[in-house]
Amino acid sequence: MSPTAPPRTLIVAHRGGAALFVENTLAAIDGAYGLRGQDRVDGVEVDVHLSADGAVIVHHDATLDRMTDATGPVSARTAEELGRVHHEDGSVVPTLDEALSHWPDDGSVISIELKRDHQRRRHPGLARAVVRQLTTRGLGHRAYLHAFDWGYLDELQFADRHLRRAGNVDAEAIQAEGSFAAVIVHLLGLGVRDINIDHRLMTEDLIRVCHDAGLCVTLWTVNDDEDIARYVRAGVYAIATDRPDRALALRAEYAQTLPQDLDVVTDRLYLCPITEHHLPHLARLLDDEQTVRHLLNKQRQLDATRRWMTLYEAQGWGMLTVLSRTTGQCLGRVGFNLQPDVAGRDRVEIGWVIDRAHTGLGYATEAAQALLDQARARGWFDEVIALILPDNLASIRVAEKLGMSLEQRVPRFGYDEVLVYARAV
Repeated sequence: MSPTAPPRTLIVAHRGGAALFVENTLAAIDGAYGLRGQDRVDGVEVDVHLSADGAVIVHHDATLDRMTDATGPVSARTAEELGRVHHEDGSVVPTLDEALSHWPDDGSVISIELKRDHQRRRHPGLARAVVRQLTTRGLGHRAYLHAFDWGYLDELQFADRHLRRAGNVDAEAIQAEGSFAAVIVHLLGLGVRDINIDHRLMTEDLIRVCHDAGLCVTLWTVNDDEDIARYVRAGVYAIATDRPDRALALRAEYAQTLPQDLDVVTDRLYLCPITEHHLPHLARLLDDEQTVRHLLNKQRQLDATRRWMTLYEAQGWGMLTVLSRTTGQCLGRVGFNLQPDVAGRDRVEIGWVIDRAHTGLGYATEAAQALLDQARARGWFDEVIALILPDNLASIRVAEKLGMSLEQRVPRFGYDEVLVYARAV
């Protein structure tokens, strides 16, 4: 059995990389993405407030005093007035609309923290305004929206229930909830599947607790080399850091220690056996209604993930995690599964699920074709099928690209009609 690799921890430039650039500026976003190395940052985080006239403003503090040549609350000035306020590098305080145009068109993470005003109150309408700007630009699928005031999470859910939301957690939040376990229960009750937590509060045991609960873990603000290396090895989803240059270098060093003989490697993808590291990523994917709307027997899909891990060890083939070769990000899963009694006989199915943030890029076809080539080379089976709902046009196109043909229509999983596509291996 080949070794496997965890999904690569994402590196997010906190406030654009506050130890390298003037925080929350357009230059910081550009600078973070301009860092050179084996790869570049996987996202940039900014903070937002609402101006007096309802514009979304990129700025961390509720007041202007620390970072600019002005004083007083951000919310007391209009966007036009804030456009005349300068940082120490001479740049003006940007709007979110301006900032969004500086993210590259590469699928990287747009991390936005929704802040309270100078009186520690939620900005009325901030959540809706942020969602509106993301939606207008077609960037909602890349957004990671988080806040210490969890009331924002409800507002974001109301504005667009498909957006990725995270609860920010510090010592004060744990104290308010009474325990770390209560924090997890509260976040899950809000429908949140991401936790964004002060790294000083985390241990490897607590990371595993979060993973077991189906929560993806992002840690802030991780600046020390030893801490960065430790969390990269632990396989957390992401770290937010003021030193993205060091984080990228340390992640690259760690990558050199990983086994290179993964089960399947394509031009753009690693296909690896599912491990404990992958579980929270796959749980989040399978919890997204848009991603799984065409899955057959959704509950079985969720329950079967751990069973697939055991089966792969036993039989040498099965379901694999799809990882990006360029970012290490978990994109979905693909693999083989034995389907009993399909029109009178047991048959091997090939199936795929790709995160909706990465659909339309040919990943499902690339991954499935690589597995079919492996199955043929190793003589695992003579044919495969794909079970597809009639309205799942994207999967029908994938099946056809794989050389599969419609064989028959059968009732299955409570559906009156499921399409059976088949091909010889």
